[in-house]
Amino acid sequence: MKISVESNKAEFVKEISKFANSGSSYINESGLFNVKINKALFTSASTGSKKFTLNVTKEGGDVESIINLGVVFKADGTKNVVAYNRLLSLLELFKISGVDTKPTKIKAANGDEIEAEEIKELANKTLIIQVQKEYSKYNDKIYRNLNLMDAFRVSDKANAVELLNNKDIGSRYAWLEEHKDTYFKDKYNGVEKAEVDAHYASKSKTQNDAKIEIDEEEGELPF
Repeated sequence: MKISVESNKAEFVKEISKFANSGSSYINESGLFNVKINKALFTSASTGSKKFTLNVTKEGGDVESIINLGVVFKADGTKNVVAYNRLLSLLELFKISGVDTKPTKIKAANGDEIEAEEIKELANKTLIIQVQKEYSKYNDKIYRNLNLMDAFRVSDKANAVELLNNKDIGSRYAWLEEHKDTYFKDKYNGVEKAEVDAHYASKSKTQNDAKIEIDEEEGELPF
């Protein structure tokens, strides 16, 4: 099989330029991002625990990113208080007093269709999210998550705590903006940075590093 770059050069340059610039259209780092929520989903692990994620599109982008709130309900049905409160904070941001999840089906990272539950009240909402990129290791496998740490209203940069207390509106966002150069760093939980770097360097892909992160999601932790 012969492949000629020259005979298809114009189309090749057009497509490769589009690909090279695509990194800015999705979230691949810690920081603050203006996003639109496409879907807000509960998915169940084999253990019975329920994880909550946001499928979002970054402002000005067209590639979906998956933002993790973590396990909201443990396998025994009890709440994970931190993740549960983050979910309530999201609802408070939009003054949603209660929700009733709806069954839906989504494609898992491996391409399989799986059952999920959707909070439709959050769909198409715009907000600013604080994201923490975290690497972890479980059963000798490296996982990467983009974790939701906080969320802010677009209009006045208020988070849920500020809205509930009705004071210091926008102060947390302002602090994060002021300290973003030193505050937003990748987190390594139970794994060293050198090991993570070696893990990704060993994958002989033609895609750039950011695209590898999207296409090669290592799967969710099994709990």
